[in-house]
This record gives sequence, C-alpha cells and structure tokens, in this order.
Amino acid sequence: MKKLILLIMIAVIGLLAVSCSRKAEPVVLPARDTIDSIDVTIGDEAVNYSDDDWISRFVSAVLDAEGTRRQSIQDMPNEEEYIKIDINCRGSVNTLFVYKEKEIYYIEQPYQGIYQTDASFYEMLIGK
Repeated sequence: MKKLILLIMIAVIGLLAVSCSRKAEPVVLPARDTIDSIDVTIGDEAVNYSDDDWISRFVSAVLDAEGTRRQSIQDMPNEEEYIKIDINCRGSVNTLFVYKEKEIYYIEQPYQGIYQTDASFYEMLIGK
C-alpha cells in the first residue's frame, strides 16, 4: 500500500512539473525595417538575401513558429546538420539555426528558445 501511495505521489509531482513548464518566449527579431539582408548558410555554402519580399516572408514564417518546452542553453544546436541564419541589421547581426529532428522542423534562437516550424519554411531556406 505504501508503495502504491509513493508511486501516485511521484506521478502527481511529475505531472505538475510537466504542466508547469512553460513554452519558449516568442522569437525576438529586429524590426523589419532595420533588416538589411539575411545570410543563409548550409554547410560551407552561404546565400545572401536582400530582396524585400523574401525577407518579409522569412520574418512572417519565423514569427508564426510555435514555441516548444525545449530550452536553448548554448550558442549552437546539438544537431550535426543545421542551417545557420544571420539576420544583418544596421550595426548588428542576429543568428538563428534551423534543423530537422525526427521529421520535425525547429528554429533555435540561442538562449531564447526552440520553436517548431514547418517543412515549407525549411524548403524556402534550402531553395526548393
């Protein structure tokens, strides 16, 4: 009986811990009118985008990403393969990473959060 009560208490504490953990804060992007260009680096190849339409679609897609409960606690993701995105603004650069893990696409903003995105955003980055 004591083991059953102990197991129930552990399960309740675990459920409370999971339900109390919060999703990532929203992605922090610079104001659209301050973005000069965006560099997308895949492996050793970098492409620079300065087209207003492409940048607007990029910003919209990033802001539409869903926050997850996963934390970003380092400068780069743990994934071996990722896309590095440098958002070039007047006097500063903001970096994001995009990667695929188990058929799910993520955007990681170092120390801010990890966000779930969709395949169409990933394909936009790789030029499909």
